[in-house]
Amino acid sequence: MPLEGQHLGHYRLLRLLGSGGMGEVYLAEDARIGQHVAIKLIRAEGIANPQSAGEAARLFEREAKAIARLDHPNILPLYAYGEETLGETLLSYLVMPYRKEGTLASWLRSRGKAIPLLSAEVSPLLQQAAAALQHAHQQHVLHQDIKPTNFLIREREDSPDRPDLLLSDFGIAKLMSATASASQSVRGTPTYMPPEQWDGYPVAASDQYALAIMVYELLVGRPPFVGNPGQVMRQHYLTSPPAPSELARQLSSAIDAVLLRALAKQPDERFADVLAFARAFEEAMQSEGDLQATLAISQAEAENGTTRMLTLPGGRQVSVAVPAGVSDGTTLRLQGQGMPYYPGGPIGTLALTIAIHAEANAARYPQEGIAPIVSTPRLNTRPSSIENPGVLKTASAPKGDQEPKPATFDTSESTPTVLANAETALLREETTPVRHTPQPVEMARPAIPPAWRSEEAGKPVKSAKPAILRLLVLVALVVLVIAALVGGIYWLTSPHSRGCAYPAGTPPSAVSQYCQ
Repeated sequence: MPLEGQHLGHYRLLRLLGSGGMGEVYLAEDARIGQHVAIKLIRAEGIANPQSAGEAARLFEREAKAIARLDHPNILPLYAYGEETLGETLLSYLVMPYRKEGTLASWLRSRGKAIPLLSAEVSPLLQQAAAALQHAHQQHVLHQDIKPTNFLIREREDSPDRPDLLLSDFGIAKLMSATASASQSVRGTPTYMPPEQWDGYPVAASDQYALAIMVYELLVGRPPFVGNPGQVMRQHYLTSPPAPSELARQLSSAIDAVLLRALAKQPDERFADVLAFARAFEEAMQSEGDLQATLAISQAEAENGTTRMLTLPGGRQVSVAVPAGVSDGTTLRLQGQGMPYYPGGPIGTLALTIAIHAEANAARYPQEGIAPIVSTPRLNTRPSSIENPGVLKTASAPKGDQEPKPATFDTSESTPTVLANAETALLREETTPVRHTPQPVEMARPAIPPAWRSEEAGKPVKSAKPAILRLLVLVALVVLVIAALVGGIYWLTSPHSRGCAYPAGTPPSAVSQYCQ
């Protein structure tokens, strides 16, 4: 019968908000203070064994008290509970806050959000849902009916596109099934139920499985198993879910691995808890937008600190402050300095690993405090006519009264040091020393002995060393030729150069008589 206008205690039912296998939800008004609330009704006929009404009432009270003890920002609180008889129908009810934004499913439709969603959009929802479930599991409360329609929305003024989730309907499935007959004891939503719940033995990992189904659906646009309830049940038992990336190519293999583990058939093969599942998803999602880099600095910079200006792919520049006292191998994680997770979306993390090259930098920068120009430069000891992009170039020799020119670094085509998505990205950097102001000096120039210089000041002459080497090689070749000629003459005049056959033991002096 219609219940609009009826009273349950001091609550007047206004209109039906929704209904399902677990009961009905009405918008109601608290007659005392005029506050709108949502009331979840559970009809006695919804319980398979009406003769156990007394047992059902005790179970309902116990479950309601357990739900009321849950205190978490992502769990819809319970205001009150009770039982009421309308006509000949016994109604048990739960009183909860009314959220006009509706459920997650209806909110997505009303906002024009297309499914599938991007992983960066799904991750905040997963983190909130997992936090709510973890809190409930620590209180020994299972949900047993995780799905988008059981998450209500609380919009945020500062970020309307990233709402808060409120998990509702805790314990309803358990309430509905505990007093049911054996043939009707399994309650829940087939699409989201793991094998052990079909068997009637749900555990905390069952909520993790159902949450993974929901995340899969948000990312791909459909759940992993489809069909009528019997077909879906068999797939939950026997069929491995397809990898999400097979249905949504934009997803990474890391996302695949996380979801497929959470969807393992055996509960003990899933993540240790639902928070571990959420953390693994976040790490897999962030890896899509992270930049990995190694920044080489000198020992002096490590001790004193320095500031680097890095040029990332696309020309974006990032200032990186390396703190004083940093050790080799330290990773600096700069939030929001990586790559966008998707075009126009939030920026990932720049993970910068520090590599201290003490010996190379000490030789290259003899004055303390002179900071290196790039992370992995090499000293250019080749002739100046050979240009090596990304290599520190020595100062040219002074001419006449000219002052020596300081060393410079050619960054026009510097060697990349940032890796993004397993591909090398272009990275150039400029360095600002922290404590010392470098003076123009001639650095890393090989010393030229005075004997190798001409009389004309400042103009080095070619070294005589190559001519001496060539002369030595020529003499050696002549000696070898003479030795070969002498050896050949001896061979031709000796018995071994002719065909000989002589008995074994013949003395050398008698061998010649056997040779022709």
